[in-house]
Amino acid sequence: FDPYSPFGKQTRSRTKKTLDVLTNAGYVFTVEEVDESYLTKFLPLYEAFISSKEHGTIFPIKDRVADGKKRGREYKALSLYKGTEYLGGLIFSTDPGSNFISSNYKVFPHEIPEKTSIGVSFVAEKYFNEYAINNKFDFITHGLDRNIYGFHSNIGLACYKIQIGGRPFIPLKRTSTNEPNEIIHTLPTFAEDMLIFLGKKHEEFISKALFV
Repeated sequence: FDPYSPFGKQTRSRTKKTLDVLTNAGYVFTVEEVDESYLTKFLPLYEAFISSKEHGTIFPIKDRVADGKKRGREYKALSLYKGTEYLGGLIFSTDPGSNFISSNYKVFPHEIPEKTSIGVSFVAEKYFNEYAINNKFDFITHGLDRNIYGFHSNIGLACYKIQIGGRPFIPLKRTSTNEPNEIIHTLPTFAEDMLIFLGKKHEEFISKALFV
């Protein structure tokens, strides 16, 4: 299985070119354990990045990781370095005996001095796919988001997940039993762009969306 295969043709080509640039410039991706010392360098970058985003939500990562570890979940990170300088990472987790791996939290430089064809995070996704393949996982999950994008989450987040090969679906677990009514009441009040995925059945891939 090719770790680039979830990407579209253009994204695949641009990611490969960017990987060459990073490699030649001395950037290195490495997998490491997520412990308190790791979170100490990850959290300031993550919180600064999320704070700069519209509709960004800063999650209590330290508490969530601690709770997950108590339940047997294993956390690792795909980190980016240039020399000894830590530039960011993707924290992911697995449950014992599970056939899927979860991408949980991520922050990478939006820009680097070298000219690249696509963002550094796409190269990280390639390595994340590779890790999943090498460790015999069947599925990768990229988190649970809430309709409507542009209100609950940033539209760019949805576009990014689709660009790296994500396929949206309605999970069995729902964030709110009142969500349909909430959408009806609040939809006409927004002046900003919104992206709404149009799904009907739980655990069925969504193939339609509405951009307003």
